[in-house]
Amino acid sequence: MTRLLEKYGSSLTSYDLLQELTNGKRYAGGTGGLKSRQAMSLYGIRAREKVHPWSGGEILIGADLDMAEMKNTQRTYSGAAAAGINGGLAERVWNYPDTTLFSPYLALSQTIGRSEGFHIVPSAGCRYFAHDPFENKAASQAGLTLGYGNTDIRLNYARGVNYPSPVVVMNMVVTNSTVGNSSRYWANIKPETVNHYEVSLNHAWPEKASLGITAFSDWGKDHFQAYMFGPVPAIFNDPIGKYEIRGLELTGALTPTKTMEFFAGATWLEARATGNNGIERDYMPYPPAFQLQAGVAWTFLERFRLTLDVQHLEDVYGGTSARSGGFNYSALSDSSRLPDATLLNGRLGYRFHDKRLGLKDSEVFIAVNNITDEDYEWARGYRMPGATVFAGFSIKL
Repeated sequence: MTRLLEKYGSSLTSYDLLQELTNGKRYAGGTGGLKSRQAMSLYGIRAREKVHPWSGGEILIGADLDMAEMKNTQRTYSGAAAAGINGGLAERVWNYPDTTLFSPYLALSQTIGRSEGFHIVPSAGCRYFAHDPFENKAASQAGLTLGYGNTDIRLNYARGVNYPSPVVVMNMVVTNSTVGNSSRYWANIKPETVNHYEVSLNHAWPEKASLGITAFSDWGKDHFQAYMFGPVPAIFNDPIGKYEIRGLELTGALTPTKTMEFFAGATWLEARATGNNGIERDYMPYPPAFQLQAGVAWTFLERFRLTLDVQHLEDVYGGTSARSGGFNYSALSDSSRLPDATLLNGRLGYRFHDKRLGLKDSEVFIAVNNITDEDYEWARGYRMPGATVFAGFSIKL
């Protein structure tokens, strides 16, 4: 039996969003321009237990509790009311509903046979999402592994659940919105669900290398209509439209020495979406047509570990507005295509132990994202962060 693992975490974040002119200069007072302050408090706790009650059997049981408080305050730069800004108000406030998500889960698996010979591993699991204020939902998972020695064929199914973010329902939570004050309306909002199917073939040369190929398909429904402006939608979830994302992924790893490992993965994606007007399009906003990720991990001087990874994205289209206005996917033009991006990230960690303090496998680290200061966007006109430095530590008792 494994030891019960419990975690509790919390964070308080506050940041400013500044509206800018097309020439890149900020509005500087007067009646033009807006500034927003967003504050978020996030809390959570995790509990998990893994047991092996009989030979080859494993039961995993646990529960997650996540709570969030979010608020956005938008003002004019001058601090005075201005026509055409915030509806003629100097200040507008969004109090996003306090959210609580409790999700217990249970998973079981059984190994039949021996890992060095023929073996079969069926598995199944379920997670329940109890959400306030949105609709509750259940998600299931099932899998089957057929293998001989170091070669495995895996069949898997899993359902994903996605609840709307503050951005999607922004104008529904304005303080003077009748919709924002209606708990009945919030309870009718469904989460998006995605049914994921995959089949994979994997082979490993123990302590030397591994190769894998995976084909998968994602089927999504009940996706959201982003409510950014205009009249309140009569319905929030799409009852008719659907989307499918099909992909092929190749992965590999090479371990030339005990202290160094190379890894790489390439994914090709093909998306297809149908709006409730019946029109089908062979693309969607944001799934890349091709993605490559590769890296190296090197352990040196016993306790130091350096990792470098590179990520490359091609043919990514922006356009969240393409999912509003009747759930119909609008045509994505060349102007919606985002520049291809290549990002290099690095992390250096030092692992340490201290028997006197009861510390084991603890670490202090420094990391740099976007080392080359790549100029890239995830939404047209909004540059993503350049070179960014992080530092931190983890303590394990």
